[in-house]
Amino acid sequence: TAVDNVIIAPTEADFVATQNYTTGDLVIVNDTLYKVTANIASGSAITPNSNVQQTTLGALIKALS
Repeated sequence: TAVDNVIIAPTEADFVATQNYTTGDLVIVNDTLYKVTANIASGSAITPNSNVQQTTLGALIKALS
């Protein structure tokens, strides 16, 4: 059977966190997947190359092997 909707990570409408994130969490902003590299408090900025790093599902799976 096909899976219609799979939740990979919380989605944010913009680069301001609506919830707390801890290092290692995943978040999607503007259709881009990011891995959290430093804790982010709700209401704080989500900043690529500072507290998040852009990634892909392929890269995450490869890192597991």
